[in-house]
Amino acid sequence: MRLNSKNSEILWIGACTGRQDKLCPEKDLKWVTDKLKTLGAWISSDPMVSMEANHNENLLKIRNCLSCWKYRRLSLLGKIVVLKSLIASQLVYILSPLPTKHASLDEINNMFYGFLWSGRGDKIKRDVMISDYKNGGLRMIDIKCFNKALKSKWVKKYLDNDNHGKWKLLLDSEIHGLGGDVIFKGNLNKSDLAKFTDAFTSEILKTWSEISYNGNITSTEHLLSLPLWQNSLVRIGNKPVYYKSWSSKGIQNVRHLMKDAHNFLSFTVWYRA
Repeated sequence: MRLNSKNSEILWIGACTGRQDKLCPEKDLKWVTDKLKTLGAWISSDPMVSMEANHNENLLKIRNCLSCWKYRRLSLLGKIVVLKSLIASQLVYILSPLPTKHASLDEINNMFYGFLWSGRGDKIKRDVMISDYKNGGLRMIDIKCFNKALKSKWVKKYLDNDNHGKWKLLLDSEIHGLGGDVIFKGNLNKSDLAKFTDAFTSEILKTWSEISYNGNITSTEHLLSLPLWQNSLVRIGNKPVYYKSWSSKGIQNVRHLMKDAHNFLSFTVWYRA
């Protein structure tokens, strides 16, 4: 296998971002300073540039694809099939691994419904359109829920002990101080989430919080089973906590602090334990 230098582009990334020197000057390599495309996605040393380039390109592809289908006399169900099979399937590659540009999602959603109703305005409420057939809907794709589903799948992959992907190291570096996988096993309201420098990690955690957070205690048994760590319902100093030394000794749930269903362990018993 040989490198095709004439069709290769090189970009300095990481700590080397901004360098102007060129390696292997004797080869006809193209050095770029802002972004390059590989495996169908734009990559840049600036995350915002990557996001803008990928989302803008996809918006153009969607417009072009829908323009080829808008003059065909399709039923509503036929149009929804086009949106799901030809458009949504192409968005997975961009929505899954990259931070979301929410303005683009809104524009995509408007394009979807513009195609659905031939640009004449919605005839049926969108909440009804995305409903199941038995509820009077047509199972129209909800692009925002579709995006959240793609983001939440990263949590499932992260918690899978049989998945040894190197990408886990990147997520570990961001959430290690919060207990690692404990943050996904807790019960955090998105208002209690820590701020991360990485926009993608922040979005994954926010999406997981929106899906999994339960702010209601329904029974005594439910209370006893609540996780102690990274739980918005268990607060010290008005914020959720994580004590690594306690967690490592098997103290995980409210039940582990209780003598019985109504009384906490005394300090003496707790200290000796």
